[in-house]
Parts: sequence; C-alpha cells; structure tokens
Amino acid sequence: MRRLQRQKVGRAVQRIAEHCRFDPAVGPYNDWDFWLQCSEHTDFAFRDHASTNWHAETGESGAGSGNNFDPAINDASRAAVQDKWAAVREGLIDRLSSLTEAAYAAQQRGDIAQAERLYGDALRIHPSDPHALNLYAMLLFARASVAEAATCLSRALQAHPERADIACNLARVEMHAGNKPIARRLLEAVLRREPGNANAATLLSRI
Repeated sequence: MRRLQRQKVGRAVQRIAEHCRFDPAVGPYNDWDFWLQCSEHTDFAFRDHASTNWHAETGESGAGSGNNFDPAINDASRAAVQDKWAAVREGLIDRLSSLTEAAYAAQQRGDIAQAERLYGDALRIHPSDPHALNLYAMLLFARASVAEAATCLSRALQAHPERADIACNLARVEMHAGNKPIARRLLEAVLRREPGNANAATLLSRI
C-alpha cells in the first residue's frame, strides 16, 4: 500500500515538475496561480498543522498586509489570476451543476447508488457547495444515515449561514435525532432573519 502511495506521489511530482511554472505575468499572486496549476495535475491532502509560515507584512510585493500592501497591485494581480482561470472555473461550475442535477434525477427515480456516486463526484469539485450538500444530506436522511446527514448540512450551513432551507433541513434532522434544543436554536435564528419563513415556523411549532 505504501509503495503504491509513493508511486502515486512520485507521478504527481513528475507532472508538476513538467507542467507547472511560476507565471510572472500575473504579478505577486503567482503563488496562487502556481497552486491552481498544481491542482490540474493532482489532489491536495489536508494536514491538521501548519506546514509553512508567511510573513505577509514583510517584502515589497504589494499583495501582503501592513506596509506590504498596495491596493492597486493587489487588485491587478488578483484580477489577472481570475481572468487566466476564468474558463476553467466556468467549466467546473457547469460540471458541478450537471453532476448535481443528474444525481438528483437518479435519486428521484430510486437509483440511490448512482445518485450517491454523482453527488460524490460533484462534492469532489466543490466540497462545500450548498446545493449538492443539501440534496445529498436529504438522501442520507431518507436512508436513516442521520449523523452523516447532519454532518453534510452543518458543513453547508457553515459555508452559507444565510441559507434558511439548509438551516431548516438541519433542524429537521436534529429533531429526528432528539436534539430539540439545537433544532430550536437553528429555527429561531432563521425566524429572526426571516420572520415570515413558513417552513421554519411550522417546524418550530412541532418542538
């Protein structure tokens, strides 16, 4: 297993060495651009500790903080990276949308295995996409995977706390799990923002 992992890492490093370069044309955000290039050739692994230090206030790039911040340089470099990757971004958005729609269609016709696979593909593109997480969570909830459904909805709500539909679905899951105080807090928060939200009011009345 470790040998296969080393081989996989080795191939990824080789692809990065062959294809990825720092691009001076995008300005000081060339490190961001470099990591975007790397993401085209490999996945990233999460580490739960700091692996680098960045002294943003030092240097003369203009894209840091404090004395090392120039709004004009910062905005121009950010725009250059976004323009360079605009087509890729739009392609990913289209693929995310298509996968989520296909997953929901599979879910509706009862092909749960296909739906799960497609939701998984969508969430690999955008792990915190609220629409995909919300729909996938409801699939999990329907098959009694309550804890997993709550995890998905909590992640979606953390990324998009303004989404009342996600908050209501999470409240419904928490109610089912017997966590009524959590459900109440979620629904009361929705109603403070949206006093006329009928779904939240109905759910709250059942607690």
